[in-house]
Amino acid sequence: MTQRRRPTIPLAQWRIATSLRCTAKIQGWPGSPAVGCECEDCDYWRNAAEKVLPARIVEQLTRFGIVISQPADTYVMGTAGEKLTYRTIYQVVGKIISGPQADDRHIVQETPSISLSVVRASQTWFHEPQLASSDGDVICIDLMVKIDDQKSVARVRARNGVGIGGPKSGNH
Repeated sequence: MTQRRRPTIPLAQWRIATSLRCTAKIQGWPGSPAVGCECEDCDYWRNAAEKVLPARIVEQLTRFGIVISQPADTYVMGTAGEKLTYRTIYQVVGKIISGPQADDRHIVQETPSISLSVVRASQTWFHEPQLASSDGDVICIDLMVKIDDQKSVARVRARNGVGIGGPKSGNH
């Protein structure tokens, strides 16, 4: 019997052996907080994601089978000046082959500020879909993006009183 090989896809400093079939299955998983959510934060990210992320990151995420406008979770972490800090999590299935430790964030670019980390979902607070053990691990691709958008900063501050995540942030 021939074992199917998994494509190994680079993402910033990480290399991830990916099960494209299993990754496709978990996209839009109903247990993910942002799936089907119509809150302002999720709606903003759906419309802004491909505009604010660098083309190379969009390309790499798309190679995994990720739909950029459909993260597993996204919310505003806070505001600073005229910038929103969004935290957005995508999920893939596979195995982390190499890269920084789970606690390390990698700066993807300085302006706008974008950083990411890659970690097995089992090492996080994030509720993960259940898979057969042979499918691989659910891996979280955790992005933090600072977006310069005065109108949205004003919206978040009005909603929250002070610029930290809203009543639905992280909980939808």
